[in-house]
Amino acid sequence: MYRVVQLKRTCTACPSQWEGLTDKENDVYIRYRWGRFSVDIDNNEIFCYHSDEPLDGFMSTEDMMELTKDVLEFNEAVFENGEYGDHNLFC
Repeated sequence: MYRVVQLKRTCTACPSQWEGLTDKENDVYIRYRWGRFSVDIDNNEIFCYHSDEPLDGFMSTEDMMELTKDVLEFNEAVFENGEYGDHNLFC
């Protein structure tokens, strides 16, 4: 389990994309496009999911957090003003 301490949504759709850091300063890269969702830590894929919609490229932050709950831990400090929705996210 990796603990994410900084996260920013860098693209909303096609791809939905987030970038950040873990508590140990590892790079986090999360991406969803063409129905493929992946989580990379320091350029190494640690999680992958394929949806039933091969052309899909939009995912909400809430759905991303639910999908990654077994591999990523999100500290509430990650989210500016306690909101994470579809906004940019900062520590």
